[in-house]
Amino acid sequence: WGMAKTNFVAADIKGGAAQRVTVMKPGKPWDAGTYMAITRPVHKGDTLVLMFRARAQTPPPGSDLIMVTGCVYEAGASGSEVTPDGTFLIGRQWKLYTVMGKADRDYPPGTLSAGLKLGTGDQVIDFGPVWVLDFGTDFDPNMLPRE
Repeated sequence: WGMAKTNFVAADIKGGAAQRVTVMKPGKPWDAGTYMAITRPVHKGDTLVLMFRARAQTPPPGSDLIMVTGCVYEAGASGSEVTPDGTFLIGRQWKLYTVMGKADRDYPPGTLSAGLKLGTGDQVIDFGPVWVLDFGTDFDPNMLPRE
């Protein structure tokens, strides 16, 4: 995929666990990326939230920011999105990013994934914790943390 991943300890984020992703062959956003399988069932109407901490380690030449797109999607051939694509401009400081959506139907365990598209440039991105949270059907989005 034209990228490399390295785990490291980041003393400036809670827990310290981080991963550095180096995109070596830029192209389309989906040409490089990372994903996480969702191993629990999701029910119709559940509010799903993809949250992650990230910072730009080395932005592409001529820029101070890195563009990252994230969403929860149905794994496999369809690849249909459960949450809309969230497009984020990542700066040099750690920040929390979120994208949210509601499940349009029931999904059995292992049929959804959370993905981050990273192939937009020759760049290095640091990721801290990444979460996919299922808040059920009665969630108030104003309860999400803001930075």
